[in-house]
Amino acid sequence: PHSAPATYLAGASAEALGDRQSALAYYQDYARLRPLVSGYVLVRVGDLLQTDGKLAEAAAAYDTSSKAGLPPSPTVDTLQRLAELRTKQKDHLAAAATYEQILQIARSSWYRPLILSRLAASYEAAGNPAKAQDAYLSIVFDYPQSDPAASSLQALDKLGARVDTFQRATVLFNAEQYEQACQRALEHPGGRIVDEDVEPAGHAGNFPGHAGDLAGLLEVGLDEVGHAAAQL
Repeated sequence: PHSAPATYLAGASAEALGDRQSALAYYQDYARLRPLVSGYVLVRVGDLLQTDGKLAEAAAAYDTSSKAGLPPSPTVDTLQRLAELRTKQKDHLAAAATYEQILQIARSSWYRPLILSRLAASYEAAGNPAKAQDAYLSIVFDYPQSDPAASSLQALDKLGARVDTFQRATVLFNAEQYEQACQRALEHPGGRIVDEDVEPAGHAGNFPGHAGDLAGLLEVGLDEVGHAAAQL
């Protein structure tokens, strides 16, 4: 029998040569020889199986890898592959459950809103608009400066959800949609929330009293944009 390092090297070499069947065999042997680090190689097994169209087997490999006790970063990477595969299989509830797992681990303020947006899309595809709305609201209120915030606001509008005027202005401002943000901020000076506006449970803290300040900043921002344009 070959040593574990030699077995892994043989698998990597076979994969580089395009011999997926041999690579799979070597990687699976390596996983048996080194069970404590098998999670790393099982990701490659899953990738190879997915390339061959064996989606159920690939999902099983990713799932096993995610439970192998690896550090958070490779675990999250594996779970993301699994979630994307579940989406490809049109198993949207399973994809959502996997994205929920990722959110239990991930702490990055730029990565979490990305996963929340995929979670929301999965729930929408699964026919659960209430869960999708919760995920979109989390992006808009907890990560208003994130890239998915503006598209999440649009998704909430399509779902018929209501977002208070000041938070809407905050998202639009961060998305550099200054004119719309200024209009929204000036609608309710002082951050007042009128009856038709809703502050979702769990998302308190809409910065009352600062909408007028934001409107002032927006007007300054618009002036600067106009000045810069005049210099072109």
